Amino acid sequence: ESCTDLESLFLIWKEAHLEEKYFKDSFPGNGLPACFAKNWTPDGFLSENKKDIEILFVLKEPNESESIKKSDFGCKEFWIKNNIHKKISIPRRMFKTAKNLLDNSDLDQDTWFQKAAVMNLNKRGGYSQCNYHRLKNYVIIYKSFIEKQIEIINPKKIVFLCGNNDDTKEIIRMLNVS
Repeated sequence: ESCTDLESLFLIWKEAHLEEKYFKDSFPGNGLPACFAKNWTPDGFLSENKKDIEILFVLKEPNESESIKKSDFGCKEFWIKNNIHKKISIPRRMFKTAKNLLDNSDLDQDTWFQKAAVMNLNKRGGYSQCNYHRLKNYVIIYKSFIEKQIEIINPKKIVFLCGNNDDTKEIIRMLNVS
């Protein structure tokens, strides 16, 4: 509760990953070793600006398929932030959504991200296809952390880029966001 910045929150959250007793229920898939509990994929602000965030994009989980194959668990790069200027699908969709939602013709691909942040619900990561049962378990376990991250980012709008199926809708309803 006393966390006021993402760095502090993430330190406690990472520690909680390691202390989680029933982590296999929140793993992205079967057969992963216990050391995957320490896997962490960062997210947060897309620029150095940490005030006046217009949009928070919420995703299910980062695709860690390659890391899982290599058993390369630990802190990863903030992939979206590092690829924001590339014309690849996720950042491009975020830009188009920001432009539409903010109704701002001044917004362009070189500046839109300065008022945006990204949050993966599951910080451990998963595969290219999400296991909704395990994602739901992760959200149940880490709900207070997820809500605190949203509070710290303090966006004016939240956009869920999690799909539009009943499982996703149930997970979103579990969160205390409006």
